[in-house]
Amino acid sequence: MRRSSLLNPSLCLTEESETEVQERYSGFGSEIFRRLFVSIPWLRPHFRFFKAENSDDVWSICKFGDLEFGLQLDPDTCCICIWDHNWHDEVGKWIEDPEKFTIELIKERYLKI
Repeated sequence: MRRSSLLNPSLCLTEESETEVQERYSGFGSEIFRRLFVSIPWLRPHFRFFKAENSDDVWSICKFGDLEFGLQLDPDTCCICIWDHNWHDEVGKWIEDPEKFTIELIKERYLKI
């Protein structure tokens, strides 16, 4: 499968499975995918996950139809980054429940539910 244009081409990323992400990453936002797929189970097969050589970050791309967006978990800045080709936002500790807030953003912005 072709690499998403949402991912920085200068990053040396390796694709990994959802299970590998769950096993290696326990930083900020680590429950986002579990909670997202409980809330919207049909979204799971549309996600691809990536890691970089010298980073603990998790990069993921969700693509279905013409819709494509990214989620990045960054343990150093304690942010969940969400973006597409025209928009970017960061959700962090300043939100009471950052994972829930991010899921609501996905529902409203991308899924229109």
